[in-house]
Amino acid sequence: MAAGRFSWLTPMMLWPLARHYLPRPAQRPQGGGTQRADDEAMFAAIVYVLVSGVPWRALPKTFAVSWQNTHRRFTQWSEAGLWDRIREASRKQQMPGQMRHWADVVGALAEERLNRTPAPVERIPAAPRRSTGLKPGIRVHQPGDFTVRLFGPSRSTASVQGQELRPAQ
Repeated sequence: MAAGRFSWLTPMMLWPLARHYLPRPAQRPQGGGTQRADDEAMFAAIVYVLVSGVPWRALPKTFAVSWQNTHRRFTQWSEAGLWDRIREASRKQQMPGQMRHWADVVGALAEERLNRTPAPVERIPAAPRRSTGLKPGIRVHQPGDFTVRLFGPSRSTASVQGQELRPAQ
């Protein structure tokens, strides 16, 4: 097992191999900026997220790196082909079986994380929504309608039914 700060994390045995294949950080033309986070801590955090399957936001504080920076570095290293290089190197250099196994597992998990699409979820069809705005329309009172029963027949309803309205005296 590799001796280092994160040697308690079994897949960290890949770190001595991986550090040789890390892409060089981009130089800022204007200089300055904040200090770049430690590559070993980033690699350990990325491997932890890949192997455990936790979301990036659930990254423990043990690694002393932010989840946003870890995800950004994972994306950068993936675009640079780091995971494929680690796999190839573990096969070519006659690494021990356990190291080759972890190189394959971490590489496969990285590919899965990169190509992750949300699983289709079967949902109950939504009820039809009521319209949000008022729609102008003409309401015709029918016999037996609530308003007719409550307030009595209107003139148009009475004339339709053939009833005669008497004026109030």
